[in-house]
Amino acid sequence: MDKRTFLKNGVLFFCFLVGVFEASAQEYIFNDYQDYFGHELELKSDFKFRSTFRFDLQSSWTIGTFTIKDDTIYLKRTLVLDTIRYFDPNTNRMADSTIMSQDEKSNVGFDSFDVYQDNKWQRVIAPNLKTQDIFGPPEKLFFRHNKLYLIDKNTTLVKRRHGAVMPVRRRLFGEKKFPMWYKKKHKPNR
Repeated sequence: MDKRTFLKNGVLFFCFLVGVFEASAQEYIFNDYQDYFGHELELKSDFKFRSTFRFDLQSSWTIGTFTIKDDTIYLKRTLVLDTIRYFDPNTNRMADSTIMSQDEKSNVGFDSFDVYQDNKWQRVIAPNLKTQDIFGPPEKLFFRHNKLYLIDKNTTLVKRRHGAVMPVRRRLFGEKKFPMWYKKKHKPNR
């Protein structure tokens, strides 16, 4: 084998190794993450995400797409809207309006419905439990050491720890602090 062929094969092998490691690093990002404050983030391999927040009796969800540039993940939210129909008393016609959906599918519904109760018909206004995108995910996250770090407005990583919503007191050391980053969610072995 001459020197030129050896060099060409070496460059091709190096490019192959770089491509394999880059692809495996991106595959490693696709996972389920959670933080200590009730947020969960699912990054799917088709570059879609689902974010949820649960605390006490509150909950919120957000879906969308994301892109990866270097080690930074950019999240773009997608609003899911429902069409509601209501009677407009000014024009004596049915009108349409859109509101944020309570689930991940777009639906058509009515803002009120009639219920037969106590031998008469009563109009009941349908509640809109605005659960979509109340506590949405951040726009940018940084992936390092199997964790997703928040990026603040000054484009610096948020590495500090923060106190809980309901402070946990420790006798000698004061208030307990929790990390602000997302960590990989532990899945039980099945």
